[in-house]
Amino acid sequence: MGFFFGSFFIITRRTYEAVGTHKAVKSEIVEDGALGRKVKEEEFKLKVVRGERNVEAIWARDFSTLWDGLRRLMIPLYHRERTNALLMAISSFLLLLLPFLALPFLLLFSTTTLFFIDGNYSISVNDYLLLVDIATIGLLFSTSAIQSKYTLFQNMLYSLGSPVAGVIVFFAFISSILDTTKKKAVSWKDRQYIINKSI
Repeated sequence: MGFFFGSFFIITRRTYEAVGTHKAVKSEIVEDGALGRKVKEEEFKLKVVRGERNVEAIWARDFSTLWDGLRRLMIPLYHRERTNALLMAISSFLLLLLPFLALPFLLLFSTTTLFFIDGNYSISVNDYLLLVDIATIGLLFSTSAIQSKYTLFQNMLYSLGSPVAGVIVFFAFISSILDTTKKKAVSWKDRQYIINKSI
C-alpha cells in the first residue's frame, strides 16, 4: 500500500507531472493519499522514511479538527472499499475497546481464585478469560507507552489515555460511515469537501 503524508513528501517534477499533479486529485477528500496511490499505480518507486526528529507538524489543533481528521480518513475508504472500512471499524472496537469494556464483567463473574477439586487445583473458564483480558490490556498499555516514548517522543504516561483514544477512533469511524449515507460534504480545516458517490 503506497501513501503520502500530506505535510511531508518529496517528489520529482517528472513523476509529479506524470501522475497529473494535484489537479488529478483535486476532488479527493484525502488528496495526499490519492496522489500516493497514483504514484504507486503508475509503478514509480515510493519509499516511506521515518523523520520525526527532523520535521514536525500539527495535524489536529483541538478536538474538533481531530474528529474531522479521523472522519476524513474513513469516508473515502468506505466509498472505495466498504468491506475494508467496516472491518477497520470492527477491529478498532475489538482491539481498542472490547478489552476495557469486558474487564468489569469478567471481574464480576470470575471466581478470581483457584479452587481445589478432588485433589487438583482448578480454574474456571471465566478466570482464563479474565487473565487473557488483563494480559491484553497490559499489552495495549505497554505498546502505547513504547510508541509514546520512542516514536512520538512523549512522556510514557500518555499511554494511560489509550482507552479514551480508542473510544474517539471507534466513534469517529462509525460516525463517518453512518454519515456517508446522508451527507455529501466533509468539513476539514474550514473547507467543505464534496463526496463523490461514484468512487
